[in-house]
Amino acid sequence: MPVTVAALLAFASLPASASTIGDPAHPELLQSAITDAIAGGAKHITVTPGKYMLGTPGLKLVGLRDVMIDAYKVELVSQDYNNDTITFKYCTNVTFRGATAHCASPQTGQGRIVSIGADAGGSYYQVKLDDGYPRNADFKIAYFMDPVTKKMKAGTDAFHAKSVVAEATPGLVKVYRNAPANVAPNPFIAIGDYLVCRGPGRMMFSVGECSNCTFQDITIYWGSLFGFIDTRGDGANRYIHDTITYGPPPPGGTAVPMLSQTADGLHSAGTKIGPLVKDCTFEGMPDDAIAVHGNFDKIYQCTGYKLVVSMYRDIYTQFRAGEPVRLSDDATSRFEEAMVTAVSPSDYLSPADPAKPDSKPGKCVEITLDHPVTFPAGALASNPSRCGAGYKLIGNTIRNHMARGMLLKADNGLVENNTIDGSTIAAIVVLPQPSWGEGGFSRNVVIRRNTIRNTGYAMTGPKSGYPGAITVAGNGNMANENITIEENRFEGLTLDAISVADTKNVKIRGNTMIDCFRSPSIPGAIASERGADPTALIWIANCDGVSISKNTARNMGEFGKRGVAVAATAKNVTGVDDGVTFQKR
Repeated sequence: MPVTVAALLAFASLPASASTIGDPAHPELLQSAITDAIAGGAKHITVTPGKYMLGTPGLKLVGLRDVMIDAYKVELVSQDYNNDTITFKYCTNVTFRGATAHCASPQTGQGRIVSIGADAGGSYYQVKLDDGYPRNADFKIAYFMDPVTKKMKAGTDAFHAKSVVAEATPGLVKVYRNAPANVAPNPFIAIGDYLVCRGPGRMMFSVGECSNCTFQDITIYWGSLFGFIDTRGDGANRYIHDTITYGPPPPGGTAVPMLSQTADGLHSAGTKIGPLVKDCTFEGMPDDAIAVHGNFDKIYQCTGYKLVVSMYRDIYTQFRAGEPVRLSDDATSRFEEAMVTAVSPSDYLSPADPAKPDSKPGKCVEITLDHPVTFPAGALASNPSRCGAGYKLIGNTIRNHMARGMLLKADNGLVENNTIDGSTIAAIVVLPQPSWGEGGFSRNVVIRRNTIRNTGYAMTGPKSGYPGAITVAGNGNMANENITIEENRFEGLTLDAISVADTKNVKIRGNTMIDCFRSPSIPGAIASERGADPTALIWIANCDGVSISKNTARNMGEFGKRGVAVAATAKNVTGVDDGVTFQKR
């Protein structure tokens, strides 16, 4: 093939440290091509456009430093659902941008409900599976969807099938309810609705113990478990203009996906500095869009200055000498902070979990504190320096997904100029989750100028405990502090706009609530275990020092009764009577 003048000029314009690598006809060589280019001194790598069918175990990039990889018009296709698609490990100051990543076909199951009935096996939904989607979908974690809006049906909860039985007609299955036949199906479900379910798989992008890395202009569809997972290390990684979306109909099918992947959009866990997530669009996930947190480790022994605490999967401890530890006991609502002066191995083994047949005793560490404490066995310890502090979530769009738009558990956060539309639970939640081992508490968080619409309409009942579109709470421990919620816009809500509990020093100011409480809350979405008032725009409980000012409610409907409701457990609250001004259009 002759070399053109244009090609020569293009090659001559590349810096000496640049390299173009890759051949879609030989995707098995992509890994070594990147490695060889870096070994040869390349600092700017361009991947040849095309589709790369990735084998086992996916693409693994380890120990890269000061490298930019351009992968525009590059398709990375996962065929191995037991491994992460693209892994970055121990990387520093690396930029990876432009790629589209997806599984070879959707791993999520879906089909249209064609009848609802009961037989000797129990009550069931008869489902016609869409062509091109898994025929072995188990519907163990499933959802009822509106076929037009691609939103979860209002008033429904997650569905867990008892069994799935294939019928004689190809693609037709009976999905049996895990409920007695004499218990009627949810009345909000109708023939013609979709039943969709999660599928198998690992992470699309796994970012482990990396720092100062950038992932930009990346598109993910037909995803696996998480779109992005960012774990441990120094963090401060950036996710800019990335997209998680549904994708086209699969090969052999005509129906577009109702889900974009199997679980969270972007999940940051245990980094020293939290991520910057900017101008991203995440839609169609059957779980949280963005989560930032650290870990809770269980306390097994407490003897004054020394604590014996569990290790994460027997391989990692979050505690470091010279860093703080926060201690909490939900049973007594106690909270205390100390400094760690030493960390050492412990001979103590945590007991196996009797509820898990394969569970084994776990390893622990001993941490020494700068002052003595008294906490019972079973209390929790977390390190606020390893929870993703300093995260920034700016200018993102989150829509039509299950669970929470943002689930945040770290200090010094900024949540600004995001649009969250169609989160089935709450839009923004600041709250630790001991049941998942996810800490911790939050201080110095600013939530401002966000637009929130149509949230809290499903999967919300008493067990969720998220009564407000923006919810801040602390499991009874008044450990959150300095939270500002300002200049946000709420539209069309049927539950509280803002709910704050277990927090010191809160400012709620300049927020606008439009067309709220104009329709009744869906049954099952009106109550909360936290006792919130479902007719108030703002609800406060177990707080100390709350300022409510210059908020505006426009065109509030008949199902709203008040601007602010305050529980008896709150003190030093100002603006209860005049903190919300009511206006007609």
